[in-house]
Amino acid sequence: MEENMYCQNRISYRVQEGDSLYKLAKQFHTTVTELILLNSGVNPYNLQTGMRLTICPGEGYVDENESTPSEGNTNIPTKTPVGGIVIIPGTTTQPGTTTRPGTTTRPGTTTQPGNNMGVDLRQRMRMAWLNHITLVKFYLISFFENLSSQNAWKDAVYKNAEEILAIFAQYYPASAMQRFRKLFMEHLRLTDEVAAGLKADPAFSGAAMENWYINA
Repeated sequence: MEENMYCQNRISYRVQEGDSLYKLAKQFHTTVTELILLNSGVNPYNLQTGMRLTICPGEGYVDENESTPSEGNTNIPTKTPVGGIVIIPGTTTQPGTTTRPGTTTRPGTTTQPGNNMGVDLRQRMRMAWLNHITLVKFYLISFFENLSSQNAWKDAVYKNAEEILAIFAQYYPASAMQRFRKLFMEHLRLTDEVAAGLKADPAFSGAAMENWYINA
Protein backbone atom coordinates (compact mmCIF):
# COMPACT_ATOMS: atom_id res chain seq x y z
CA MET A 1 0.00 0.00 0.00
CA GLU A 2 2.78 2.42 0.93
CA GLU A 3 4.60 1.72 -2.32
CA ASN A 4 1.46 2.49 -4.36
CA MET A 5 1.13 5.83 -2.57
CA TYR A 6 4.78 6.57 -3.22
CA CYS A 7 4.55 5.88 -6.95
CA GLN A 8 1.25 5.97 -8.78
CA ASN A 9 2.62 4.91 -12.17
CA ARG A 10 5.20 2.25 -11.34
CA ILE A 11 6.06 -0.31 -13.99
CA SER A 12 7.64 -3.75 -14.01
CA TYR A 13 10.67 -3.82 -16.29
CA ARG A 14 12.48 -6.92 -17.52
CA VAL A 15 16.25 -6.37 -17.53
CA GLN A 16 17.82 -6.61 -20.99
CA GLU A 17 21.38 -7.58 -21.87
CA GLY A 18 23.68 -4.59 -21.38
CA ASP A 19 21.39 -2.82 -18.91
CA SER A 20 22.78 -1.09 -15.83
CA LEU A 21 21.09 0.94 -13.11
CA TYR A 22 22.70 4.07 -14.50
CA LYS A 23 21.44 3.35 -18.02
CA LEU A 24 17.92 2.64 -16.75
CA ALA A 25 17.91 5.78 -14.60
CA LYS A 26 18.64 7.82 -17.72
CA GLN A 27 16.08 5.94 -19.81
CA PHE A 28 13.25 6.35 -17.31
CA HIS A 29 14.10 9.90 -16.15
CA THR A 30 14.84 8.87 -12.58
CA THR A 31 17.93 8.32 -10.43
CA VAL A 32 20.06 5.33 -9.46
CA THR A 33 19.09 6.01 -5.85
CA GLU A 34 15.38 5.74 -6.68
CA LEU A 35 15.92 2.43 -8.49
CA ILE A 36 17.81 0.98 -5.53
CA LEU A 37 15.14 2.11 -3.05
CA LEU A 38 12.37 0.53 -5.14
CA ASN A 39 14.30 -2.73 -5.59
CA SER A 40 15.86 -3.40 -2.20
CA GLY A 41 16.40 -7.10 -2.89
CA VAL A 42 18.39 -6.55 -6.08
CA ASN A 43 22.19 -6.65 -6.14
CA PRO A 44 23.16 -3.42 -7.97
CA TYR A 45 26.54 -4.92 -8.86
CA ASN A 46 25.06 -7.90 -10.64
CA LEU A 47 21.92 -7.25 -12.68
CA GLN A 48 20.81 -10.43 -14.40
CA THR A 49 19.19 -10.47 -17.84
CA GLY A 50 15.52 -11.37 -17.46
CA MET A 51 15.14 -10.24 -13.84
CA ARG A 52 12.30 -7.87 -13.01
CA LEU A 53 12.77 -4.36 -11.64
CA THR A 54 10.14 -2.00 -10.29
CA ILE A 55 10.60 1.44 -11.85
CA CYS A 56 8.84 4.71 -11.15
CA PRO A 57 9.38 6.84 -14.29
CA GLY A 58 10.20 10.49 -13.76
CA GLU A 59 8.35 13.39 -15.34
CA GLY A 60 8.82 13.61 -19.10
CA TYR A 61 9.31 9.88 -19.68
CA VAL A 62 7.30 8.68 -22.68
CA ASP A 63 6.37 5.02 -23.01
CA GLU A 64 6.83 3.69 -26.55
CA ASN A 65 3.20 2.55 -26.44
CA GLU A 66 1.87 5.91 -25.23
CA SER A 67 1.86 9.39 -26.73
CA THR A 68 1.44 11.33 -23.48
CA PRO A 69 4.51 11.99 -21.30
CA SER A 70 4.42 10.56 -17.80
CA GLU A 71 3.51 12.94 -14.98
CA GLY A 72 6.26 11.16 -13.10
CA ASN A 73 6.96 10.51 -9.46
CA THR A 74 6.08 13.72 -7.64
CA ASN A 75 8.51 12.85 -4.84
CA ILE A 76 11.58 13.43 -7.03
CA PRO A 77 12.69 16.61 -8.84
CA THR A 78 11.10 17.55 -12.15
CA LYS A 79 13.01 16.37 -15.21
CA THR A 80 13.08 18.88 -18.05
CA PRO A 81 14.55 18.81 -21.56
CA VAL A 82 17.91 20.47 -22.16
CA GLY A 83 17.27 24.18 -22.38
CA GLY A 84 13.77 23.83 -20.92
CA ILE A 85 12.43 25.84 -18.01
CA VAL A 86 10.20 24.80 -15.14
CA ILE A 87 7.79 27.35 -13.75
CA ILE A 88 6.95 27.39 -10.04
CA PRO A 89 3.17 27.35 -9.45
CA GLY A 90 1.89 30.60 -8.02
CA THR A 91 4.44 32.96 -9.57
CA THR A 92 3.26 35.97 -11.54
CA THR A 93 4.36 37.70 -14.71
CA GLN A 94 5.73 41.22 -14.53
CA PRO A 95 4.43 43.75 -17.10
CA GLY A 96 6.20 43.57 -20.42
CA THR A 97 7.86 40.19 -19.87
CA THR A 98 7.57 37.14 -22.09
CA THR A 99 8.50 33.49 -21.78
CA ARG A 100 11.48 31.95 -23.53
CA PRO A 101 11.01 29.31 -26.24
CA GLY A 102 10.75 25.84 -24.74
CA THR A 103 9.26 27.06 -21.46
CA THR A 104 7.28 24.39 -19.62
CA THR A 105 4.30 25.51 -17.56
CA ARG A 106 1.65 23.80 -15.49
CA PRO A 107 -2.06 24.67 -15.71
CA GLY A 108 -2.86 27.95 -14.01
CA THR A 109 0.74 29.09 -13.59
CA THR A 110 2.49 32.15 -14.96
CA THR A 111 6.09 33.25 -15.12
CA GLN A 112 8.29 35.60 -13.19
CA PRO A 113 11.41 36.99 -14.88
CA GLY A 114 14.76 36.01 -13.47
CA ASN A 115 13.57 33.00 -11.47
CA ASN A 116 13.03 30.34 -14.13
CA MET A 117 16.63 29.59 -15.01
CA GLY A 118 17.53 29.24 -11.34
CA VAL A 119 14.65 26.84 -10.73
CA ASP A 120 15.61 24.75 -13.75
CA LEU A 121 19.27 24.64 -12.74
CA ARG A 122 18.51 23.55 -9.16
CA GLN A 123 16.17 20.77 -10.23
CA ARG A 124 18.39 19.37 -12.95
CA MET A 125 21.51 19.64 -10.80
CA ARG A 126 19.80 17.82 -7.94
CA MET A 127 18.96 14.92 -10.25
CA ALA A 128 22.52 14.79 -11.60
CA TRP A 129 24.09 15.17 -8.16
CA LEU A 130 21.97 12.40 -6.64
CA ASN A 131 23.25 10.14 -9.39
CA HIS A 132 26.83 11.33 -8.80
CA ILE A 133 26.75 10.49 -5.09
CA THR A 134 25.29 7.04 -5.69
CA LEU A 135 27.57 6.20 -8.61
CA VAL A 136 30.73 7.20 -6.72
CA LYS A 137 29.60 5.16 -3.73
CA PHE A 138 29.07 2.00 -5.75
CA TYR A 139 32.23 2.52 -7.77
CA LEU A 140 34.33 2.75 -4.60
CA ILE A 141 32.66 -0.31 -3.08
CA SER A 142 33.27 -2.32 -6.26
CA PHE A 143 36.88 -1.05 -6.36
CA PHE A 144 37.71 -2.02 -2.78
CA GLU A 145 35.95 -5.38 -3.15
CA ASN A 146 37.66 -6.11 -6.50
CA LEU A 147 34.32 -6.68 -8.21
CA SER A 148 34.17 -7.23 -11.96
CA SER A 149 31.73 -4.33 -12.27
CA GLN A 150 34.18 -1.68 -11.07
CA ASN A 151 35.10 -0.45 -14.57
CA ALA A 152 31.44 -0.10 -15.52
CA TRP A 153 30.76 1.95 -12.38
CA LYS A 154 33.82 4.12 -13.05
CA ASP A 155 32.66 4.78 -16.61
CA ALA A 156 29.24 5.78 -15.26
CA VAL A 157 30.87 8.23 -12.82
CA TYR A 158 32.71 9.99 -15.64
CA LYS A 159 29.64 10.05 -17.90
CA ASN A 160 27.68 11.59 -15.05
CA ALA A 161 30.43 14.19 -14.61
CA GLU A 162 30.02 15.20 -18.25
CA GLU A 163 26.27 15.56 -17.69
CA ILE A 164 26.87 17.88 -14.73
CA LEU A 165 29.30 19.95 -16.78
CA ALA A 166 26.80 20.15 -19.66
CA ILE A 167 24.13 21.51 -17.31
CA PHE A 168 26.44 24.22 -15.96
CA ALA A 169 27.63 25.11 -19.47
CA GLN A 170 24.16 26.46 -20.29
CA TYR A 171 24.40 29.08 -17.56
CA TYR A 172 28.08 30.02 -17.27
CA PRO A 173 30.63 31.47 -19.75
CA ALA A 174 33.25 29.28 -21.41
CA SER A 175 36.06 30.74 -19.29
CA ALA A 176 34.31 29.73 -16.06
CA MET A 177 33.49 26.29 -17.46
CA GLN A 178 37.13 25.64 -18.34
CA ARG A 179 38.12 26.24 -14.73
CA PHE A 180 35.23 24.17 -13.40
CA ARG A 181 35.99 21.26 -15.75
CA LYS A 182 39.63 21.29 -14.66
CA LEU A 183 38.67 21.26 -10.97
CA PHE A 184 36.01 18.57 -11.41
CA MET A 185 38.20 16.21 -13.42
CA GLU A 186 41.06 16.79 -10.99
CA HIS A 187 38.68 15.89 -8.17
CA LEU A 188 37.83 12.56 -9.84
CA ARG A 189 41.49 11.82 -10.56
CA LEU A 190 42.45 12.52 -6.96
CA THR A 191 39.58 10.33 -5.77
CA ASP A 192 41.10 7.45 -7.75
CA GLU A 193 44.54 8.12 -6.25
CA VAL A 194 43.21 8.31 -2.70
CA ALA A 195 41.17 5.13 -3.16
CA ALA A 196 44.21 3.28 -4.54
CA GLY A 197 46.33 4.52 -1.63
CA LEU A 198 43.77 3.46 0.98
CA LYS A 199 43.33 0.09 -0.68
CA ALA A 200 47.07 -0.56 -0.43
CA ASP A 201 47.39 0.89 3.06
CA PRO A 202 44.39 1.81 5.27
CA ALA A 203 46.64 4.34 7.03
CA PHE A 204 47.39 6.13 3.74
CA SER A 205 47.77 9.90 4.14
CA GLY A 206 49.77 10.98 1.10
CA ALA A 207 49.76 14.22 -0.86
CA ALA A 208 46.78 13.02 -2.91
CA MET A 209 44.67 12.98 0.26
CA GLU A 210 45.64 16.56 1.13
CA ASN A 211 45.08 17.73 -2.45
CA TRP A 212 41.68 16.01 -2.51
CA TYR A 213 40.54 18.05 0.49
CA ILE A 214 41.93 21.26 -1.03
CA ASN A 215 40.12 20.55 -4.30
CA ALA A 216 36.85 19.75 -2.54
